Amino acid sequence: QVNFEGLFECLGVKLVVSLWECLLKESRVMLVSKNLGTLTSAVASATGMINPFTWQHILIPVLPQSMLDYCTAPMPFLI
Repeated sequence: QVNFEGLFECLGVKLVVSLWECLLKESRVMLVSKNLGTLTSAVASATGMINPFTWQHILIPVLPQSMLDYCTAPMPFLI
């Protein structure tokens, strides 16, 4: 079961709808947070929000700063 409450608290309704749209359009999406718990919860909520579909592209829940070069990948991702 996915908890969307934290995602709506952090982003607000307009940004959550924009995130949902980007995921359905298979865009490159990067979520950033100083709090690791908030970040992992947001990524889980983002993947759950496209249910009954599943994210078939690159999914990296937590990306270390030393690996930011992965964000230049030319394919859809959720990081």
